[in-house]
Amino acid sequence: MSAREESIIEMLTLSQRLNELTVKMQVKRAQYTSKHTFVGVKKMSVKAKFRCDSILKEETAQTVRFSAVTSNEPGSENAAWSKWTPSGQLMMNITNPAAFNQFVEGKEYFLTLEEAPQA
Repeated sequence: MSAREESIIEMLTLSQRLNELTVKMQVKRAQYTSKHTFVGVKKMSVKAKFRCDSILKEETAQTVRFSAVTSNEPGSENAAWSKWTPSGQLMMNITNPAAFNQFVEGKEYFLTLEEAPQA
């Protein structure tokens, strides 16, 4: 067999292998996509750290205000949190008496957000 023929056979073999790998990659992508809502983006929850700034107590309700924790102190836990959630505010009007004592001004709380099932 000539060098040219060997070269052609080698190119055909490489081309066939490339096609096989392409098909495998497409199968893997389809499997991955079927498990996730968006191509390459996995559904996940988002967790943030907030501080309770104020609690306005009324007879039958409470209004609780929170803001995202911040810190300029390198290496502190709140500096790491504020890097990814540099600002944010949350205000809740609570009418459930059992929940009235769950929050304390000045304390920090984690807030986890995840998609809820369709109601």
